Amino acid sequence: MPPTLYDDSSDNHSAEPARITDITVSPRNPLRVTVKVNSRKVATLARQHVSELGLTVGQAWTDALADAVERASQYDRALQAAMTRLNRRAMSTYQLKQKLHSLRHDDDTIGRVTDKLTELGLLDDHAIGQAVIRATVSRKAAGPRLLREKLRAKGLSSVTIQQLIDQCAPGPEDSLTQATALVQTKLKTMARLEPVARKRRLWGLLARRGFDGNTIQQAIDKALQDQSTTT
Repeated sequence: MPPTLYDDSSDNHSAEPARITDITVSPRNPLRVTVKVNSRKVATLARQHVSELGLTVGQAWTDALADAVERASQYDRALQAAMTRLNRRAMSTYQLKQKLHSLRHDDDTIGRVTDKLTELGLLDDHAIGQAVIRATVSRKAAGPRLLREKLRAKGLSSVTIQQLIDQCAPGPEDSLTQATALVQTKLKTMARLEPVARKRRLWGLLARRGFDGNTIQQAIDKALQDQSTTT
């Protein structure tokens, strides 16, 4: 908590209770103000905090008020840091919290900031997850297990992950179609391999791409059948 300030500038050094002596709008940003107590700068805040805290020139600077202003200042700094990061790239709630922790913001302040950004629609884990699924599937065939891994890496909750898998991930038929197409592509480069080695490599490939065993077996069988039909 910032200490209560006293004015000791008088010739007789008589202590006077600290008061807010100036609330000045920043010349660089009209949405921000500087608060001074006994002519000493104590905080820079968003203008909305001045109204929320009821700050006025001449107001007594008590310990309780100093604590409230400090909390508002911490929130303001954390919010600015969060907005700067989100302007650079989209982040999940977990990723943003980790970043703010690394900047030494406390848990309460971080929670207030992420709640506010979520309320404003600027922090959206569901949208982040949808983008992850789209990007992963667009690059190469991917099964549910790989998609779950990608979503967990973003720090999404298990509930959100399940919702995304149910709503956005390819269904069983689409997964089989994607897996089969990937096998057909890879078979073209495996003509010289023994059948057992070829199948082992295909299994490994599809497993790494997150497909379940049943889908893998069906995809390999179908691709091999199609290959034998066309040769």
